[in-house]
Amino acid sequence: MNQSLPATGADYGGQTMKIFMRVGFDCREILCDTKNGTGVEHYVFCLAKVLAEAVAGEIDLQIHFFFNEEVRGGDVVQQICSHKNVKAYFIPSRVIGGIFKHKRLSDYFEGKKLDLFHFPTGSAPYFYKKDFVITVHDVAIYLHPEWFSSGQWFSTRFVFPRSIKRAKKIIAVSGATKRDLMARFKVLEYKVEVVHEGLTFSEDSVGDFRQVLSKFGICKPYILFVSTVELRKNIPSLIWAFAKFHESHPEYSLLLAGKKGLGYGESVKAVEEARLGDSVKFFGYVSLEEKKLLLKNAAAFAYPSLYEGFGLPILEAMAMGIPVVTSNTSSMPEVAGDAALLVNPHSVNSICDALEKIVFDKQLNNRIVQRGLERVNKFSWEKTAGETLRVYRQFLKA
Repeated sequence: MNQSLPATGADYGGQTMKIFMRVGFDCREILCDTKNGTGVEHYVFCLAKVLAEAVAGEIDLQIHFFFNEEVRGGDVVQQICSHKNVKAYFIPSRVIGGIFKHKRLSDYFEGKKLDLFHFPTGSAPYFYKKDFVITVHDVAIYLHPEWFSSGQWFSTRFVFPRSIKRAKKIIAVSGATKRDLMARFKVLEYKVEVVHEGLTFSEDSVGDFRQVLSKFGICKPYILFVSTVELRKNIPSLIWAFAKFHESHPEYSLLLAGKKGLGYGESVKAVEEARLGDSVKFFGYVSLEEKKLLLKNAAAFAYPSLYEGFGLPILEAMAMGIPVVTSNTSSMPEVAGDAALLVNPHSVNSICDALEKIVFDKQLNNRIVQRGLERVNKFSWEKTAGETLRVYRQFLKA
């Protein structure tokens, strides 16, 4: 990799051409370790990477990517910025930090003379005055503030509402998120475009499951959940549903893989109250390779979340060829289609019954797995990037 990347901006690919549209893209969410990135960071990295590939052959569009200074010289920049029509900027730490960061970031971005700026994490700097697009992943913090800490008050009360009001276009990652935005913020429908997330997940290059068995002390068979263990993921209800399932099928375990979130203690308490002991295991954060192996060898994937803006873990499980149980609320039916069993997340009996069916009805199991493998073909980052570029052009040519 070229280690002498300039601080102000440079072409990658060695070709200069006339540029008619200059789009900024905020990559501050990206850290050095992209392989194991989760959530919004994963979205930003994957979209940025494929956007850069997509504009390499364009004659009228250039994308300027803005990174934290800390990633300079890292592989992440090489992966995104090794194409024509791309520029990289590294934002000095003095611009990002401190109580005046919104003003400093606004001034910094505005000084780059861009036609449009895309903020893919949901909000623009508070004082940014030029034209911009934002991606909204969900509005859960407004619908269920009890699921979140109080440390985000400035963003939720001021920054996000102002961004929604001033954005020229809003990209929603699902139709459900679009509907929530329109209902909560009275956004006009024409302003919001639905662009689904993509998927870079397959059974290819899966390693040795025996290593995972040994590391985590797993005994098959098991039902798997993978995501942050937090209130909105509805883990206590899943645990109580598994407790009923376990009464008839004591050979099964429930594995919960994901970092600790707000309300983690309630999940631990549910295991204790249900007297499940070692039949339920908390693994904490797992690597991408470990997640693939856990998914591939699971009897079923259970994801009875109370609310999702999209629900990428559903597609990841489908891509690994295991049957999925998920909720009939928010974006989950939109993502799962007819390739999962949908449950009422507030009903322990509904979750338990679905687990029984998906594990022991082999015809249903095979049908759901096949539909899942077909379903994931509808989602790709190339499609996401193409639809995102269409949003840019809609605005820039208006």
